[in-house]
Amino acid sequence: DHTKCQNHASFPCLIYDWRSFYNEDGSWSFLKSRYKNFGFLHAYTNGSVYALNDDLDDSGHFWLKPYTGFIPEDSTLSARMKGQHCIKSLNGIFIGSCDRENINSNWVERTDPNACMGHERWYIEDHRGKVSLKSYCNGRYFRANR
Repeated sequence: DHTKCQNHASFPCLIYDWRSFYNEDGSWSFLKSRYKNFGFLHAYTNGSVYALNDDLDDSGHFWLKPYTGFIPEDSTLSARMKGQHCIKSLNGIFIGSCDRENINSNWVERTDPNACMGHERWYIEDHRGKVSLKSYCNGRYFRANR
C-alpha cells in the first residue's frame, strides 16, 4: 500500500510527475500521478517518507517557504511554486536530499526543524501543469518508485 523512498543504485527515489494540491490551511499536498500506484506524499516525525494510498492527514500537508521571499503579484498558482523552496511537513520536519559519497542512504532524511540549509532546498519546477522537485545540492529529481 505504500512506496518507501530510498536511494539505492537499483532503487532510486527521485520524485517527478506529482500533482500538487493547495489546501485550505495554506499548505500543499502532493499526489503521485504516474504508474499504477497512486498515493499522497507523507512525512513522519521519525524521518520516514512514504507515498501512501491512504487518506490524507497532517503528515501529508507541506508548507512551502520561499527561499527568496519574492512572489510576483501577477503569478498564477503554479508560478507561485517556482523557484527555490524548503519543504516542511506539518509535523515540522524538512525534506532534505542526501549527497554522501559511496553510501547507500535514504534520499530523504530527518533534519533540524528550524533549519533551511542547502540540502533542504529544492527547486519546484512546472512541467506542463505538473510539479517536479529538484534538489538544490545535487540537481537530481525526487521521484517515487514504480
